[in-house]
Amino acid sequence: MIRTSSKIIIAKIIYKILYFLGLHRLSLVKRRNIVWKLDLSEGIDLSIFLFGSFQGEIINAIIKVVNICLNKKKNIFILDVGSNIGDKSLSLASRLKTLGVNKFKIFSFEPTDFAYKKQIQNINLNPKLKKKISLFKYFISKNRWKPNNIYSSWKLYGDLKTHKVHKGNLKNINSSTKVISLDNFLKRKKISGQIIIKIDVDGFEMNVLESCKDSLKYKDIIIFMEYAPYALKESGSSKKKFLNFIKKYNYSIYDLNLKRINKIDEKYGASTEIVLMKKKFS
Repeated sequence: MIRTSSKIIIAKIIYKILYFLGLHRLSLVKRRNIVWKLDLSEGIDLSIFLFGSFQGEIINAIIKVVNICLNKKKNIFILDVGSNIGDKSLSLASRLKTLGVNKFKIFSFEPTDFAYKKQIQNINLNPKLKKKISLFKYFISKNRWKPNNIYSSWKLYGDLKTHKVHKGNLKNINSSTKVISLDNFLKRKKISGQIIIKIDVDGFEMNVLESCKDSLKYKDIIIFMEYAPYALKESGSSKKKFLNFIKKYNYSIYDLNLKRINKIDEKYGASTEIVLMKKKFS
């Protein structure tokens, strides 16, 4: 596992080289059939500019699961919790459309003004994909509480105060951001079929999981998430609470190749992308 801080150092070097070569910081580009408005001084944006996507291995893994679900003739619903600038939502929508999949819907949740506005721009630049994505300025939580700010920016220049481990920058959550549990959201939208939840919320993972505990009992839900024990601890949770929770709801841990994991190799400052499923697909 490569630490996020190490990735940021590499990204900063690349950004400085691009800046030296005279590349504009703000760029309108097309990558893998998606039009993006990117700020190359941001970590996620730079990754899309260079590689066509951000965390492409997660996108590939979700597509693999979707293909298996399609063989079972299920409608697909993807909930992108912590969607930032729309990197996963747009990439998944594009890939599924290319594969000829039509019976899917993506619900995208981003609470910060900073990333939400950027995602609106990116979605509007892709009208054919826009039809498949519903964006909500929501903070997903088991109760009515929401923080004043969360990490949704990874700036590659300047002397901004950053998180000591993952080097993220805090961005505001204002009064226009609503709070909702996934249980309530699924009920309101009357969602049934194959539900896939992607969670990337830098420590608030338990908040999201506990917000859909009723649905986890009865619905077929597959969860992709970033697992970082240090971030869980910072948000008032713990590795023990997480493991007890998934055991209670009969979930097992898999890697992105859908192979069962009995023990996660953990290093402070590193995170692991995992999949939670009640049973392995065949």
